[in-house]
Amino acid sequence: MLNTLATMQVRNGQYEGSDIQGWADSVLSHASDGIRQVLFNLVDMVDPQSNIFSGKSLFEIYHEQLKGDLKRYTEKMPQKVAQVYGLIGGGYNAWIVALRINGRGREIAAKVQEAKRKLDSVQQNLQKYITYGEFS
Repeated sequence: MLNTLATMQVRNGQYEGSDIQGWADSVLSHASDGIRQVLFNLVDMVDPQSNIFSGKSLFEIYHEQLKGDLKRYTEKMPQKVAQVYGLIGGGYNAWIVALRINGRGREIAAKVQEAKRKLDSVQQNLQKYITYGEFS
């Protein structure tokens, strides 16, 4: 999904690339591979709403595995935080581009606000894992 987005070009206000309309339809799909479900699953790993991983966030599990090794912790945790944060931000970017491609521009402002709220929440949840010792 994000790979296709990265290869798109914009010429004269139009997106160009391989099967742009099919990509946008797939992104906006309500199926399990649509962006809504993908983002729900990513955010659920950060702020669990289910009992997967015994109700713990994936980062709590990483923290438990790495907390005795300062070198690995300070290398791995910031990378993992940045990866997940980037995937969520990139997911919302793909959603917004797909809305634009499908002529649903009136929905973009609300989606941008939703993305900002979600990213702020994710940032607050993950901040404690950036610096070793803040959550030990």
